[in-house]
Amino acid sequence: MERSRLLRGLSTSLLTIFIMISAVSAAGAAAKLSERQVFALARAAASATYHVDDFNEFGAVFDPVTHVWRVEFSGKTIVGTHANTFSVFVYDGTAHTEVNCLGMAAIGQGQGADFPAAELPAEVQPFVPQGQQAKWLYCADVNGDGVSDYVLVTEAGNRTFQILLRGSDGHLRSDARTDDAVQGLADDGWSGAPILLVRKNKFVIINNNLGNFGTGESHIFYFEYSPEIKTWILTRADKELQGGGQLEDDRPFHQTPKDFGRVTIGDFTYAKFR
Repeated sequence: MERSRLLRGLSTSLLTIFIMISAVSAAGAAAKLSERQVFALARAAASATYHVDDFNEFGAVFDPVTHVWRVEFSGKTIVGTHANTFSVFVYDGTAHTEVNCLGMAAIGQGQGADFPAAELPAEVQPFVPQGQQAKWLYCADVNGDGVSDYVLVTEAGNRTFQILLRGSDGHLRSDARTDDAVQGLADDGWSGAPILLVRKNKFVIINNNLGNFGTGESHIFYFEYSPEIKTWILTRADKELQGGGQLEDDRPFHQTPKDFGRVTIGDFTYAKFR
């Protein structure tokens, strides 16, 4: 009996080590990819779902924290005042990729570009707060239940962030909503703007407050879905300084739950991390 228990323990430990080594190996492989290789992998993955020649590809960006590449595709045809968009996430040099379902992004002049709720899918329109316009709509399985959900960002000076989950009946519900996660228009600065990365079980909010010549600071927040409490938990918060000219006591930081405790998207307040 004791020998059997020891063998099971050894097997579990070896499996854990194997998984850790595999994860490190995959992360290293992803980091070594060139942008050209990433674009080729993203196009190949996207072509199984979309006619990729109808889209422009933008921004092969590597995240050194998650070790994942992201390529954004934006429709060449403008529909009203928005373009249809989707992202492809590339995890390594194989076919290990994730292709998002179709979302939307405002097309227009300036940081305040938005589009009317009437251009959104009919099932999403009721979730736009009164007096606000749509800014971005992301489509992904954000809670890992196998069906597509939405992340909606609307604005009217401030920006409202919502997670719209699709229930077993096929209908959407607003599962999380906050006015203090994505920076407002006034915080964009001269050349800044928020960026969202939305994929299965996870999303990243990047608030860029930038002045002339791209100087300023970026706040990056990583969230991951917890099946245990059925919501998204902040797993990391980073502050990065861009350019020069910051105050002497202004410092970058990299924080984890050891620093800030358990913070859900419902509890999250951007102001506390500024």
